[in-house]
Amino acid sequence: MRREFDDALRDLPAVRDDDQPDAHATSPPAASDGDGVVILTDLGSAVMTAEMVLEFLEPEARDRVRLAEAA
Repeated sequence: MRREFDDALRDLPAVRDDDQPDAHATSPPAASDGDGVVILTDLGSAVMTAEMVLEFLEPEARDRVRLAEAA
């Protein structure tokens, strides 16, 4: 079943520097050439960083991003 979705899924490398949210800001737009983006977070600080990144995005791009708790 995974093979059916391989063309639709893109896995971007995790950004591990929570002190620079602007470094994260390129990830959602880089992945947004499909139907949308899901950002998986595992800790409270990751959620806060992802939320700050969303604030940098234009409203149209922000509407296509979903945060999901991965823990």
